[in-house]
Amino acid sequence: MPGTDAKFADVYQVTKAALVNPSRLGKATRPLVCMAERRDDTVWTGLPRVTSGTRDSDARDSAPMPELGLEKHGWWTARYVHPVLKEKTGIPRVCDYLGKLPKDQLPDAREVFRNRLYDC
Repeated sequence: MPGTDAKFADVYQVTKAALVNPSRLGKATRPLVCMAERRDDTVWTGLPRVTSGTRDSDARDSAPMPELGLEKHGWWTARYVHPVLKEKTGIPRVCDYLGKLPKDQLPDAREVFRNRLYDC
């Protein structure tokens, strides 16, 4: 089944139950794009997309992506990078696979992830 093994640029709708640090999520669910697969680890690293506003220093614009169910304008932000448990990846209503990040969104997400000042 696609989405049970996160690959670079895969987008998931993630709940707290799928995270190493659930209290850091803030919302019940958040879209995360896989930026680091971490092959020999038990987690992958997800970069979040927020819609409630952000600081210019740690974020880049993200256009709506209706093909992924992300209808609102948002931002890729380094503030909430999360380690996501591989064992929870692809489980319905816990870590739902939404699809591949569109190629036009990838440069901005990659830039935010590479330039972050801290990690999960």
